[in-house]
Amino acid sequence: MLESHSSGNANSSTFENFSLYHESGVDLTLVECGYEKCDPEHYFSGTKGYHTLHVVISGKGTVEYQGRIIHVTAGQGFYLPKDEISTYTADAEEPWEYRWVGFIGTQATIAMTMTDLAKEICFDVPDVARVSKRLADMYEAAIRETEAGRMLALGNLYIMLSEMVENHSNSTRGASAAAKYVNSAIAMIRENYQGKFSVSDICSQLNLTRSYIYKLFIQYCHMSPLEYLLRFRLEKARELLASGTCPINEVAERSGFSSHAYFGKRFREVYNMSPREYVQHVRKEK
Repeated sequence: MLESHSSGNANSSTFENFSLYHESGVDLTLVECGYEKCDPEHYFSGTKGYHTLHVVISGKGTVEYQGRIIHVTAGQGFYLPKDEISTYTADAEEPWEYRWVGFIGTQATIAMTMTDLAKEICFDVPDVARVSKRLADMYEAAIRETEAGRMLALGNLYIMLSEMVENHSNSTRGASAAAKYVNSAIAMIRENYQGKFSVSDICSQLNLTRSYIYKLFIQYCHMSPLEYLLRFRLEKARELLASGTCPINEVAERSGFSSHAYFGKRFREVYNMSPREYVQHVRKEK
């Protein structure tokens, strides 16, 4: 379950939300994004199984997190770490108006680890209008629910996360040492996924034990390195199928799968359709 919460004072006339409650990518997935002009004392309380960033356009409110009460106003934002209990409430007299985005994946975890946001929660947003527009563009792209829209929304999310890392980088670099190992392992997978590449190759090239690599991937990717390699190959296969540049019977081999039957089985498990059905689905969108 990605979300467990209670909330009050729904704002149906000033609420826009796009939700995609399944993880389709291993690197970065947009789970939800939206806009809300809250009623006085409107609140959320609970946990979310993904990272969330809110940018406050106007008004103010409070965030309760780990026993702290943090005041947030227009021109600021707040971060809610994945799987952590929190409560955020609009002010009684000047309720906030905000845009938000929820995201998950390896790059999401690494990006947030490289910042101080999990400790600070509240952060300044120097150019609220520009960031708000990026979030609005992300929403407009996402609600198209097409492959092109998904890519455009993800592109905006990648840019936003890169800016967060640049503007709020972690003051203690030791915390990101493990993240660098994971990034190096992912870079190897990206470079070698089409061939006979395995987790053992990662271990030998990084001079790390298999158990340590496994621990890092569970921490940052929430899956084993073997599962990550499989999911990455499936993502590349899906991209090939969507592009229409490669015959279906060649996609498996070009994505690093030696067995067509195994490829078809795992593709269906992840995307709930066969490779051929996926191609037909993409054609209907165009």
